[in-house]
Amino acid sequence: MTANAASGGGQFAVSETGTLVFTPGQGISGGTPIVWLNRDGTSAPLRPTSARFSNLQFSPDGQRLAMDITDGKQSDVWMYEWARDRLTRLTFDPADDIKPIWTPDGRRLVFASSRADKRPGTIRALSLYWQRADSTGGVQRLTTSTLSHLPASWHPSGRFLAYTAINANTGKQDIMILPMQGDEASGWTPGTPTTFLATPFGGAEPAFSPDGKWIAYQSNESGPFEVYVRPFPGPGGQWKISTTAAAVPMWSRTRHELMFVTPDGPLFAPYTTSGDSFRAEKPRAWATGGPFSQGVGRGSLTLSTGNASLLSQRFFAMHPDGERLAIGAIALAPVAQTAAGAKQDHVTFIFNFFDELLRIAPVTKR
Repeated sequence: MTANAASGGGQFAVSETGTLVFTPGQGISGGTPIVWLNRDGTSAPLRPTSARFSNLQFSPDGQRLAMDITDGKQSDVWMYEWARDRLTRLTFDPADDIKPIWTPDGRRLVFASSRADKRPGTIRALSLYWQRADSTGGVQRLTTSTLSHLPASWHPSGRFLAYTAINANTGKQDIMILPMQGDEASGWTPGTPTTFLATPFGGAEPAFSPDGKWIAYQSNESGPFEVYVRPFPGPGGQWKISTTAAAVPMWSRTRHELMFVTPDGPLFAPYTTSGDSFRAEKPRAWATGGPFSQGVGRGSLTLSTGNASLLSQRFFAMHPDGERLAIGAIALAPVAQTAAGAKQDHVTFIFNFFDELLRIAPVTKR
């Protein structure tokens, strides 16, 4: 069965009458390649070499792709220059370094790291750091906390960083704003963080719009995770953009479109704004005629209240041209396998599966 050892996800389904269906194939324990997915549904290899990566994000010029890669023991931040097929490691601390986010000028990357938490026998808290993308200079710590912080998005001015922080009282993620003071010549100093959104349901993956006037984010206040928009810096209303389970919003830089991930692949919602009002159209399939229109990925990404850790990993990245995605999602590994040359042209059915389970493990009365 096609499955992934890192996530435990498999491509299968079971009917109420006991019919099991699955896509045959090998488990993917060594990671997946990265592929391009175009708006017309066609795909092509981007980085054929497999790796256990997550949290993809393109640099503002579109020439570099930041990500974190794990070897199973620790995660580090890497940068891939895709036109030159050159992968460079950027962090070397023995602690985990994850979720790199580019500054608007492309000079620096902010990331989360557990390097400051030396407590033995505990899940180490993540704080925010940044460093230059060319590896010159040192690493600067931006936040301090005993609870984890995760970076998410920079305001286009480069003066505000949106990130999430675990709320000690609710255990949910609050959306925070870190102001940055200074400049490249005099140096940068992080200011005092402020709370943008704190609710009993939490909010995650905040993303600034290209004009800096809106923040999109995901929340499970309606049950499953869905995508919402609020004005920045606020106050103001709230608009629900998705019509089904959805997460990880991403704004197009070339069109008035907001994209997000669903169990059936990426959707986008065209939008218009007027003053402090936001209006989004019905979401549409981002890639037409491609693998997602055939349901690849259905059920492999469950956007339920229990999957916050998975949803904090970005397996998609929109290129700045707005016409293609880098994709290598563990949950959507069949797409990556197909683009890399592995053919998947059939599924396997097993009938009377429940009868077989009863034969193997009969019910006994106590």
